[in-house]
Amino acid sequence: MVLVKLKNYSINTKVKYSMFKFKIIIIILISLCFPSVSKNSNKTLSYSGSKSLENLIKDNNYGIWSISVFDLSSNKEIYSYNKDLHLIPASNQKLITTATALEFLGKDFRYINEVKYSGKISDSTLNGNLYIYSKGDPTIGKDYFRSREKGFAAFDKLTLFLRDSIGIKSINGDIILPNKLPVKSRFGTGWELDDLSNYYAAPITNYSFNENLIKVFIDKEKIKTDPEYGFIFNKIVDEDSSCKLYRVANSNEVDIISNFKSRYRKYLTVPNPPLLFKKLLIERMEEGGINVSKEKITKSDKRKLIYRFYSNSLDSLLKKCNSESNNFFAEQIFRTTANEYRVSLDSLFEITHKNSFYTNIEDSKTFKEIISSIFGLDIKPADGSGLSRYNQLSSSEITSILKFMYKSKNFEPFLSTLAKPGYKGTMESKFLSSETSEMVFGKTGSMTNVYSFSGYLITNSGKTIAFSFINNNHQVSKRAIIGLIMEYIQRLIIFF
Repeated sequence: MVLVKLKNYSINTKVKYSMFKFKIIIIILISLCFPSVSKNSNKTLSYSGSKSLENLIKDNNYGIWSISVFDLSSNKEIYSYNKDLHLIPASNQKLITTATALEFLGKDFRYINEVKYSGKISDSTLNGNLYIYSKGDPTIGKDYFRSREKGFAAFDKLTLFLRDSIGIKSINGDIILPNKLPVKSRFGTGWELDDLSNYYAAPITNYSFNENLIKVFIDKEKIKTDPEYGFIFNKIVDEDSSCKLYRVANSNEVDIISNFKSRYRKYLTVPNPPLLFKKLLIERMEEGGINVSKEKITKSDKRKLIYRFYSNSLDSLLKKCNSESNNFFAEQIFRTTANEYRVSLDSLFEITHKNSFYTNIEDSKTFKEIISSIFGLDIKPADGSGLSRYNQLSSSEITSILKFMYKSKNFEPFLSTLAKPGYKGTMESKFLSSETSEMVFGKTGSMTNVYSFSGYLITNSGKTIAFSFINNNHQVSKRAIIGLIMEYIQRLIIFF
């Protein structure tokens, strides 16, 4: 595997590639069948031996482009086209989110979840409430679909601590989630209503379990969910439809449009994530031997800290954002970064607004301030994941971020978050040769009539390149757009 340190081109990488010498020679010979690329030329690169890159990007069928390619080794621009034109970046927005979070929060940042109690503990009974404080930790229950036991690990550890270390066998009170996010703030600015049922548009919340998703199992006329949730399912028979789910926004009502002739398994977003969080926590506590009366004690007592649990470090969470393009993780980290920034500016903020996200619009404004303070760029994010079509980025802004991160102490953890062709992540199916794919670290972005691809590559001569391609409104197939970009990248690696 290629070492992540690009600044000093790895000797191990060179040795590895000498093993592929014969294959590389074959690739170069094949490539020579196409018009050659001068190392000193930044104007013309051929595509499929016929039209130049510029001819194709000016073809209306190929849509609108913003392209920036920069040689980090010599600090010179290699190629650009409409580099300052703002277009919809799709998931390339995550590069801005993750770089900003990494620079401001640091790679070792962890979410801290606190548990406090009111009242008194006597005779194995807590006569008071248990309070759970979360700053938006996206990792709680994240492995539930793979393993119920792993998914419930945080809840079970808390239960064991209360039962075995503190001696609590019953709670004469309720489980309280003090800082729930208002419903209107659970979605990014510009998110489309049609998306809100889908896994990639899970609600943004301080309290989440399993990324705020459940599975719906449909076996002909039988319907069940995991975990259980109080959905109202409306069956709509359509002989021509396999199975589609539509949940009314902020509602438990779900329309199932299907022929109901086969078995289907679908993912569905949860309209009220804190409700599910609390329900599952109480269920696990009761299964673990702690009874909860669920009757809130209204007497105002001082709350005492009893337990903390933590997420993994930020650098590992950012891999979910970039390599796997996980929208939920990106949005949670986006809001958390904005919140932590406000805390850093006002020592009283954490006391008066502890652990609270603001509205999506306010958090976007705050995130804009952070970007400006770190990178000196005027970027106005609509959300953290790129799901919103209100996001606007230019390729030069993305390469500016990539250049900054290349010189940053956080470069290696940032690079490790990016996807690589042939490995787990969103670049698994992208077509580069096995040799050249080892030299690319990137982030893809895709939605209807939008494709973007940005990142770093190492050329065969040992140069490190930052690149960004953003394409909107193409009429040709997305495969044609990807093919054009990938051939350009492959030729850069071989010839530059």
